[in-house]
Amino acid sequence: TKPSIVRNASPEYYFFLADGRPLKNLLELSDALEEMTDEIFRHHVNEVKNDFAKWASDVFGDEELALKLGHAKTRAHHQLIILKHIIRRMIQ
Repeated sequence: TKPSIVRNASPEYYFFLADGRPLKNLLELSDALEEMTDEIFRHHVNEVKNDFAKWASDVFGDEELALKLGHAKTRAHHQLIILKHIIRRMIQ
């Protein structure tokens, strides 16, 4: 079975990227970060907001991850934080 850390959000809580792509879970977000454009990333993460941190907090209730994502400024750093977080949770 899937560890709860990579569980899918309910459809009403999917994250929709600025280009319309839906994301169901944190692993999908990690994959999307690898290929999204800088423009899409900046739409979601900028000086005013971090939509990915908010999603981690509001939908998955993961305040630890949200706090870490809130400090990240690049796509690569977001991806690294998410993947390390998933791995840590899987081996706990």
